[in-house]
Amino acid sequence: MKENKMILPIGSVIITKEGNIPLMVVSRGTLFEDEGKVGYFDYSAVPYPQGVTDDETYAFFNHEDIEDIIYFGYINSDEQVFAENYHEMIANSGYEKMSLTEKTDITPEIDSTRSVGFE
Repeated sequence: MKENKMILPIGSVIITKEGNIPLMVVSRGTLFEDEGKVGYFDYSAVPYPQGVTDDETYAFFNHEDIEDIIYFGYINSDEQVFAENYHEMIANSGYEKMSLTEKTDITPEIDSTRSVGFE
């Protein structure tokens, strides 16, 4: 993957280093609970083109887990502001960044409306 430090916009389609199916980004800075510990992943995504089929459809991963960007999502002025402030927002959130190496079963167990900085 070409190094891109900016958070990807909603609608971006990617392949992770560990995966082989396209995933479409549907959320950024998503909170995740694992055995009582709450942290965040940079992204949550759904399989493309299927989308949401049940509560276990979401995949959670971080920017460094991306192997390839297939499609870069829509950007407007609101997205530009969000992307420019993302790293500062998560740094000030008080939540720890979770990683795929810590967790092998990334099944959502939280309120999917919660995201870092948007509670």
